[in-house]
Amino acid sequence: PFTMARYDTGLRVRRANADMERVIGLPEAAMQGLRVSEIVVDLEGERAEQLMRQALRTGEQQVRQQALQLTGHASESVWTTLLTPVRDAAGTVRGVLLAAQDITEEHVARARLALLNDASVRIGSTLDLARTAQELADVAIPRFADFVTVDLLPAIEGGDDPPAGSPPSPV
Repeated sequence: PFTMARYDTGLRVRRANADMERVIGLPEAAMQGLRVSEIVVDLEGERAEQLMRQALRTGEQQVRQQALQLTGHASESVWTTLLTPVRDAAGTVRGVLLAAQDITEEHVARARLALLNDASVRIGSTLDLARTAQELADVAIPRFADFVTVDLLPAIEGGDDPPAGSPPSPV
């Protein structure tokens, strides 16, 4: 479902749908008269208002993708937001419709695919053990690790095959 709210030319909420109420954590009545910057209290609220003004000024739809830390939500979420001018029957712009969709899952899936693609291209490009270890580290940092260590058994590092069975001492 789309999270939607209609704003007047003063950029104040006039209507909000049930999904907007759920996402923001406020009933429509509490949001009425508020600006985006009063609901989303960070730079993204101000950026949204800039795009709303641009939609009012140009009469053209504005599109934005942004990461937001919404109040009451444990983690950041990624949203695609459409800001569309609302016109009356005579064609005069009377406000802006904000329609947003949470695309966090899709964003995470794309990031995982990009990591998988990068790893498949970069890791194991040669049979050189030290180079492969470095390629593993390069792919891991900074995507999901701050630092990486690759520990190799001395026999393997020297180019020998690993001994059969369990190592004779703790590794």
